[in-house]
This record gives sequence, structure tokens and C-alpha cells, in this order.
Amino acid sequence: MEQYPLLAGVQHPCNGHRRVTINRSPAAGSQPPAAAGKRFNEAPKHGLAAPTTLYVNADNYSILEQGEAQYAQYLATVFSKHAPAEIVKTELVTRFTDEYGFVNKRLPVWKLSYATNSHERYYVETGTGRLALHINDKALVEGYSFALLHKHEFMAWAGKPVKDFSTMFWAAAQLAMVAVGLVLYTKSRKKRREM
Repeated sequence: MEQYPLLAGVQHPCNGHRRVTINRSPAAGSQPPAAAGKRFNEAPKHGLAAPTTLYVNADNYSILEQGEAQYAQYLATVFSKHAPAEIVKTELVTRFTDEYGFVNKRLPVWKLSYATNSHERYYVETGTGRLALHINDKALVEGYSFALLHKHEFMAWAGKPVKDFSTMFWAAAQLAMVAVGLVLYTKSRKKRREM
């Protein structure tokens, strides 16, 4: 029987039930036969199929309705230390988005939203019981600024070649500034020594 993490004061929704997975979709990063010919790091364009997981009571074979969603909500309460009633929205994520990008490498996951702490969101993977991502509005703004400024995503409208040229040009400009700075520094040191 699969072990579930315990949280004081919160009853686990799946107690008394065993997890049964039927035709579970492949993990992100693995290559199912249908993905032959695709690059290894290519993100799914249409998303993965929702996991077909049932929670079956081992004593009477009853199925826990929405067991996967209930387990995701339970995991969010474990990771967030919030009460289950504070969850505003629960949704299944089967493809990478702007908020939950390819860098997170786990699909499918469940997104659980709270109204508190700058609308924090928890992405949990029920297959492993792990937290995939914890983000709020403040962290999202920081991530967008990194993508727009550091990765030159503001040039995406011009296409990849132009964006890559812009990135390389400004990286070369920074190297040139460092080289000029070092030359000026060594010249100023020589002048000080001569005085």
C-alpha cells in the first residue's frame, strides 16, 4: 500500500483506499512511441492526457470520487500549511504554460490556487506526491522580467534569428566594455606608478 504524508488535524482523503493507475500518461521528458522523431527536450504542443488514476477501497472495492483531485488538495495543504477550505481553485495542468514552464519538467500536475499571500499557487504532482512549483504574483513578475530582459523575449516579435542576434550583440558589447575597462584600469595604474 502506498504511504501518504500525514498532516496533523487534516484527514487524508484517500485513507482506506489504494491507488490504482490505469494507462497513466508518460512522464514529461520520456519519449512514448508517438513522439518518435521529436527532439528530447521539446515541450508537448497539445498537452498530455489526464492521468487515469482511481482510488479503490481495499475492503469493499468502492471508488473514491475525484480521488486524484482530493489527493492534490491534500498535498497542497501539506505543502502550504493552509486549511483545505482556503483552496480557491483546483485544476489539472497537462501542458506547459507561461506560468508553469518547461523548466519544471513535470506533467501532468495539479494547480491549486489560494487567495492569500499574493494569490499563491501550488503545482503538485500526485504521481510522486511532490511539489513541482510554488509561485505567487510577486514571483511571477520577477520571472517575466527575467524572461523579457535577460533572455530578450521582448524581441520575440522579430523571430528567433533576430532575437539570437540581439542577445549575442549585447553579450559582445558587455565583453567589449569589460576589455576597455581593463585597459583603462591598467593604464591608470601605470600612470600612478610613474608619479
